[in-house]
Amino acid sequence: MLNLSNNFLTSLEQIPGKYLQILDLHSNLLQGPILSTWFNLPPPNPPYLSLLLISENKLTGNIPSLICNWTSLVVLDLSKNNMSGTIPECLGNYSYGLQFINLQANSFHGKIPDSFTNNMLKNLLLNDNQLEGSLPRSLANCTSLEVLNLGNNNLTDTFSPLVSFTSKSPSSYPEIQ
Repeated sequence: MLNLSNNFLTSLEQIPGKYLQILDLHSNLLQGPILSTWFNLPPPNPPYLSLLLISENKLTGNIPSLICNWTSLVVLDLSKNNMSGTIPECLGNYSYGLQFINLQANSFHGKIPDSFTNNMLKNLLLNDNQLEGSLPRSLANCTSLEVLNLGNNNLTDTFSPLVSFTSKSPSSYPEIQ
């Protein structure tokens, strides 16, 4: 685990550790694109990374295509940056264990990928972007989905019960005081 969150980091050269599982860089001043040189390892780079948290920085550019090779990824949080481009198709068809995708508050555009085959996905947060088009029918394959936030985009569709949300009993939520 490498936790460098809540600092004043402005750039990275390379992430150390072939066996790194958790990388937390949220709430820094990281700027520019996510570079493949950060993860200068042979594919799949990095092979064991399960949590990637780089929210609340100043990242720009696209989500790098090398992310499609990260088969151990469970949590991807790139929220609250200045990233743009389209959302890679591979994020929808992660057949491994991707459970949490948070890309909210960026400038992603285009359509939401219609490639969702991941029945492990629990949270999909794409709100506050510039996404357009209709809701992907493949979201119906996300049978474990608990949270879907698509607010504040440019979507045009009729919301139909294509998504079946998993229900939790009230006792599974902590008391609110």
